[in-house]
Amino acid sequence: MACREIAQVSHPARRRGSDASAPTSRAVRGSVGAVAAAVLLALSPILVFIGDRSAWLVPILLVPAVAAYRGTSTSLERSRQVRRLEEALEQEQERSRVKDDFVAVVAHELRTPLTSIQGYVKTLLRLEHELSEEQRRSFLEASDRQSDRLRRMIDQLLAVARLESHVEPLTLSICSLSEVTEQVVDELRTSAQGRSFDLRFPARLPLVHSDEARVHRVLSNLIGNALKYSPEGTRVSIRAEERDRGVLLHVEDEGRGIPPEARDRIFDRFYQVDSSDTLSVSGTGLGLYICRQTTDALGGELWLERTGPGGTVFAFWLPERPGHVPSNGRHHERASELAR
Repeated sequence: MACREIAQVSHPARRRGSDASAPTSRAVRGSVGAVAAAVLLALSPILVFIGDRSAWLVPILLVPAVAAYRGTSTSLERSRQVRRLEEALEQEQERSRVKDDFVAVVAHELRTPLTSIQGYVKTLLRLEHELSEEQRRSFLEASDRQSDRLRRMIDQLLAVARLESHVEPLTLSICSLSEVTEQVVDELRTSAQGRSFDLRFPARLPLVHSDEARVHRVLSNLIGNALKYSPEGTRVSIRAEERDRGVLLHVEDEGRGIPPEARDRIFDRFYQVDSSDTLSVSGTGLGLYICRQTTDALGGELWLERTGPGGTVFAFWLPERPGHVPSNGRHHERASELAR
């Protein structure tokens, strides 16, 4: 085991925002007051003149001002209600669109491995006595690969549901990032398909107080993503160093890089780079989104260090203890300017 369990800390629930209508109501009342003040200011010379002549005429002249005040107040409040309804409608339409996109992506991505598995199994059943031992083994191995792909997608969907509902507690432990990384690499070797790994960790790399399962999730997605977008025969490099009272890991591939127009969106949910070089790469577009959300929950940082024709580098920083903030500011804010 790379970790010794220490404690469980519940993830803080999402804070409820303050009622946004309160500042708006104050703004509406302020606008109405300003209009009423302007009306009274405009009528003040007339009121003074008439008041000197006859005090009975003053209430008669005040009626239009009061009516203007009430009319303006009602009009502004109704306008504000219309805007609130329009905003609520837009938000509901956006949620509906995201839901539809989610269903479409998941349905497509789950159907693909299921169809493949079903095809291999039916062929084995129908041609059991006509296939050679080598052919049967090849079909079983292909079905096993598709089963692993299906399991990974289901794991990703469950991880997103837990992250966004904030119900998964943090299980804090003393973790060795070098051991966790080695575990991830061993798990991914069977799917490397001709790609090699280069791990470089200093002998005295400090341990971190974190959640091993979530660290494993981030590294598995980052390294798996590097494998996915790297041509066969290339190398995925993982190196680590002590940085800002924490550990900084770099995951580097030798792929074609990320297009400039996609670099600001790679951590968005369901987003996948759409280019002729990546059309053969399948997935839900959740891997990097899960990495960023999980890293935030751990109190760490994840950013795109650099990318180009020679490959892509992602940086993953974890504090030695939760709650520590880098002394020189947030890393990814500086690195994002270099990545563009």
